[in-house]
Amino acid sequence: MGHLFAAANGTVIQIYSAVTFELMYMLKGHNGKITGLAWSNDDTILASCGFEGAVYLWDVVKSTRIHETVIKSVQSRGIQLSRDGKNAFVVGHDGHVREYFSSNVQRDVVIPPGAPLDAIVLSALDNMMFVTGNNGVVYVVKMPLLEKADVVEYNMHNKTISKMVLSCDDKYLITASTEGILTFWKLLNTEDKAIKLDLISSSEILISKQILEDKMMQIRNLQIRMKELETEHSYQIRQTDALAASRLKDVHKEYCNAIEELKLKNE
Repeated sequence: MGHLFAAANGTVIQIYSAVTFELMYMLKGHNGKITGLAWSNDDTILASCGFEGAVYLWDVVKSTRIHETVIKSVQSRGIQLSRDGKNAFVVGHDGHVREYFSSNVQRDVVIPPGAPLDAIVLSALDNMMFVTGNNGVVYVVKMPLLEKADVVEYNMHNKTISKMVLSCDDKYLITASTEGILTFWKLLNTEDKAIKLDLISSSEILISKQILEDKMMQIRNLQIRMKELETEHSYQIRQTDALAASRLKDVHKEYCNAIEELKLKNE
C-alpha cells in the first residue's frame, strides 16, 4: 500500500511510516545479516531471509514470527512472497530455489548450472519467476515449480545483479548490477500472464505552493491588463465617434452654405 517501508539494519528489521518517517515496529530474530525482505500485498506480512539460512514470516502489527525455517548450510540471498502471502520463494548461494509453506520446504529445485543465486522476483499473478545469478545471468523459471526446473537464461550483465524489480503491470523487468549498469527488459508474450490494470488517467496535477502563487499572480496581472485594454478601447471608440460627428457636422454646414449661395445667385 505504500504507507510503510522496511529497512534491514544488520540483524534487525526496522519498519517506518512512509508519511512521518516514524519508527513503527522492530522485528528481531535473525542471527546473521539480513539479505532479503518482501511484503505481502496487504502489508500485514513481511518475509525475511538471512545469511544464517533463516527464513521468517512476520506478523507486522503484532511484531511476531508466524513461520520460521532455518537451513544453516544455506546462505539465503533473496526472497519473494506469493500473492496470498502464504508461500515464500527463496534463492541461495547453493543455486537452489526453495518454496516454503507453513515452516516447511515444499519444493526445492536447482537452477542449472547450480551457481550462486542473488535475487528473485515474482509477477503479480505468481505465474512468472525471474532469478539472477552466475555473475549477471537472468533466469526465467517456469511456474509452478517442477521437480526439475524449466529455465531459460538471458545474458546482459558481466557482474553480479544486485537488484531486480518488475514494473507494476508486469511488462518490464529492471535489473541493476554491481558494475553500474541498469537494464530495462521488455517482456514479450505475457498477455495471459501479466496482471490487467484498470487505470484511469487523472486530470489533476500537483504543483508547489510557489508555482501556484506565481500562476495566480499572472492571472491577476492579465485580468488587470484586460480591463485596461477594455477601458482604452472604449475611450478610442468614443473619440472616433466624436471625431466622426464633428466631421459630419462640418460637411453638413458646408453643404448648407453651398445651397444658400446657389439660392442667392438664382435670385
